[in-house]
Amino acid sequence: NLDFGTRFIPTKLVEGKEGMIHIFAKKGTSLVPEKIPGLTVTSLDSKIIRVLNVKDSESGFVSEVSVKGVKAGTTKLFLA
Repeated sequence: NLDFGTRFIPTKLVEGKEGMIHIFAKKGTSLVPEKIPGLTVTSLDSKIIRVLNVKDSESGFVSEVSVKGVKAGTTKLFLA
């Protein structure tokens, strides 16, 4: 079974700024060069973080998710 790995750029998102989340397939602690078809990313509270766009990187093995910090707070993002 494969899991999702993530990398946040920047590591902390602040109000009014945009960021990027790289999402990739992994097995245990190892990265797996496998595409993630039809990835959906949803914010539990879009008043805190808004998901702007989900696209594949040039390699196709990393999904790039553009997000925007709308206001201060804590929320979760769901990957499916």
